[in-house]
Amino acid sequence: MMTAPSITFVLGTAPWQQAHDTFPDTSCFYTDSLEAEAALTRAGTVAKYLYRDCDATFDRAATAALSWLASLPDRARASSSGFASLFDADALPLWSLCHDALFEIRGGIFESILHLFLLRQIADDHPGATVNIVAPQGHAVALALAQLPRARLNPVWTVRETAVQPLRSRGRWAGLWHRLDTLFIAKGLVAVRRAFEKRPTDRKRLALFCSLGDMTKTFIGKDGKPFVSDVYYDHIEAEIRAEFPDYVKTGLHPARAAGGAVARQLHAWRAILTGQYRPWYAYARLTDMRAIWRARRDFHARFATWDKEPAFHELFSIEDMAFYPLVRAVLAELLPSLLAAGELHSTIAQRFVTRERIGRVLAVESFSNLGRSLALALHRTGGELWGVQGGIITPQRVTNAGFYLPALESDTRLIPDRFFVWGPGYRDTLLRYALPAERLDVMGFNRAAHLPKVDGATPVRILYLTGANALVCPYLMTVEEETFTLRALAQHLPPGAELLVRAHPRHVPEDYERILAGLPNVRVVSGAQTDLATELARASVIVGKASTVLLEAANASKRVLLINLAGTPEFTGFSVATPPLPYVTRTDRITQELQALLDKPATGYSSAFSNQWCAGDGASAARHLVQQLKARPL
Repeated sequence: MMTAPSITFVLGTAPWQQAHDTFPDTSCFYTDSLEAEAALTRAGTVAKYLYRDCDATFDRAATAALSWLASLPDRARASSSGFASLFDADALPLWSLCHDALFEIRGGIFESILHLFLLRQIADDHPGATVNIVAPQGHAVALALAQLPRARLNPVWTVRETAVQPLRSRGRWAGLWHRLDTLFIAKGLVAVRRAFEKRPTDRKRLALFCSLGDMTKTFIGKDGKPFVSDVYYDHIEAEIRAEFPDYVKTGLHPARAAGGAVARQLHAWRAILTGQYRPWYAYARLTDMRAIWRARRDFHARFATWDKEPAFHELFSIEDMAFYPLVRAVLAELLPSLLAAGELHSTIAQRFVTRERIGRVLAVESFSNLGRSLALALHRTGGELWGVQGGIITPQRVTNAGFYLPALESDTRLIPDRFFVWGPGYRDTLLRYALPAERLDVMGFNRAAHLPKVDGATPVRILYLTGANALVCPYLMTVEEETFTLRALAQHLPPGAELLVRAHPRHVPEDYERILAGLPNVRVVSGAQTDLATELARASVIVGKASTVLLEAANASKRVLLINLAGTPEFTGFSVATPPLPYVTRTDRITQELQALLDKPATGYSSAFSNQWCAGDGASAARHLVQQLKARPL
């Protein structure tokens, strides 16, 4: 008697051995773990990583998801759901201020739609097969499988899954101190600074918006004085300080410095008193903070009502597939807070623009929710928002949904008046995003084309930099994929080489030390305590999947290797650039690719690559931007 064909999904923390033993007649195992895929393959079964070689399906899902996002306002207004109130013409466009966060985040809108498209394709490849599931209860892919029509599911649940992401977090008392500092101390320091400033009253000013926090870097101005800024404004702010001495800078997070907690706090206060920046929340009042608490409570109550409305559920469907059950947890947790934060940031932006008499803001965050709040405030007073590229803009669109103009209903109040990109390749990318050509300008790459010289001979060093992509784009790089990649690199180093892992400033280095424990020739350093430029200069090869550092290294004539062991879409565009960067997708090719790079002289990449992605250098980029600012005086 023939048994019915079956496929088995091994998901999350579920043990692959249990799935292998429970369902021995499985024709194909699908898993979201690269480690499980490798183990099942070694066990002699057919196994496939769920996201491997899915470019065509990914593109279909991206196109459908972006179309869904762009059409949502009209569909919401036509529905009977109370959710339609967010799209009233006279109301603050709160959905437009926060949609990209819900779209990109882990468990969010796009990931849910992507899972439905991937699983539908798998079901089509295995018609009539029983679908076995070995997974923790509540796993996102398991929830998506339950939405497939006519699927015969046979689940085996393990323990409930818990999220893992090695990030630093504040303790309770540190959080209370942060609130006290934000609402009272920093606000008082700004008032003291303003009292001694000579402020022009007859003309508008230029402003710079910064993230600071983990992005803090100390620069030296043309007057020889140090100042703090975001790493994004390398070269740029030094030129602005020289040409526009009355400009004002605000920062979302306190400036960071090396040393203990007391030293870092004193450094931030000194930066405020010396006029290096003004905290963003210094423009908030206590009444605003009480208002956000009430708004969050109100939006929670409103969401509870929407959650019971069939019309609201129906908005979250695509190609006859419902994805509300997949995204509900994220909406319930984040949507009320994001909507309330949208109101708060809009209030702060309006007060900042009015109080400081701002006529133009320069911001890397110009296409984020904060950038849209600034754009709205500036355009109400006749001002302008100018954006500056701060990171890689991917061709796939879904990782940069804030740039996707149709999702904003072409509301030009919410987008920058001008946006300066690093090279023609990024200008062409944003034209495909539907941004108007007249708003785009090629500035050049405002990072140093030359790294600092390092003394003495250094060993053959392979540098890998961890990233925080799993927080916002898990389909770009998951925590599990990064762990698998690091172990594979450590196990396939060329003879005599060492692997240096530089942990992201928000990550805990000890977590990576545990991941790589027992592997020889591996070191982990903290990104918060080491200088990136120096580490790049000392490295023999820089390895990564999707990081701006790869572009910075290539532009500085360093050997670069793109790595993508998951077989997911290549998000930088560099593997198909002119010429392409070296690219490895198989574990058994790592040693050969690294050795091939080491055997070649580090003469850098051709000018064609730099001209496409990072035209010019830091100094010329800054001069071009300042010339444009001077050409349009306030």
